[in-house]
Amino acid sequence: MTFKERVTIALHYHYYCLNRANCDPVGGFEDINQLFKDLAADDERLKEMLEEEFESVFSDNDE
Repeated sequence: MTFKERVTIALHYHYYCLNRANCDPVGGFEDINQLFKDLAADDERLKEMLEEEFESVFSDNDE
């Protein structure tokens, strides 16, 4: 997978996480979550990027 493809997927995952965090019923579908997991299964760098996006949305920034 190219860097540009990884960035595109990570960007869309970020929006997915934002929608899920805001309780958007469409944004929180588990089949979409599974799609991102499947895409990252064979690409360690993409997996790291998705984990970073998840943390950027769901981490506790009140410190």
